[in-house]
Amino acid sequence: MVIITEAALFVCLFASYYFLGNNKDRWAIDVPPKLTLALVMLAILIASSAVMMWGERMVKVGRYSLARLAVILTVGMGLVFLAVQTIEYRDHWKTLPPSPTHTDRFFTPSPHSMPRMWRWAF
Repeated sequence: MVIITEAALFVCLFASYYFLGNNKDRWAIDVPPKLTLALVMLAILIASSAVMMWGERMVKVGRYSLARLAVILTVGMGLVFLAVQTIEYRDHWKTLPPSPTHTDRFFTPSPHSMPRMWRWAF
C-alpha cells in the first residue's frame, strides 16, 4: 500500500510539472541550474547506501563492531547530506524568481525524501 501511495504522489508531481510547463515564460530563468551540490549530494547518498550494505554484510558474518561503525558512518553521511542540502537551499533561495510556482516545484520533492532517509537511517 505504501508503494502505491508513493507512486501516486510521484505521478501527481510529474503531472503538475507537465501542467505548469505549458506556461514556461512565467518562471523562465536565464541561466541553467547549478548541479555541483546536487551531484555531491548524489555521491553522498550512493556512498552511504554502499556503507550500509557493507554493514549488513558485517552483521551476517558476525562482526558487530564493524556493523556499528557502518551505522555510525551512514548516519554521519546523512547529516553531511542535510548540511549540503541546507547550503543548496540557502543559495537557491537567493535566486528564486518571484513566482510561487517555481518555489513549489523546487522545494516539494526534496523535503519529501527527508523522512524516508531518517526512517532508513534509524
